[in-house]
Amino acid sequence: MGNEGYATGCSHCGGQDFAVRVRIGQTAEVGHIGLSYKDGLLLVGTEPLRVDVCTACGTIRRLYVENVDHRWVTR
Repeated sequence: MGNEGYATGCSHCGGQDFAVRVRIGQTAEVGHIGLSYKDGLLLVGTEPLRVDVCTACGTIRRLYVENVDHRWVTR
């Protein structure tokens, strides 16, 4: 938890603590929820989604991927 990079509090409740880099997952853990990318000619990978969430009210402050160096699948 922390405030890495946040100059202001939560936009919903004003809270100051955030859980950062939380990975979005599935209940059955069958795979990652994320953005698809091409890794070679036929292989497709998934870059996991991360969120920063207010620990007081649960509002999501930021939704992102950590590694942006991919050829994203757009169709």
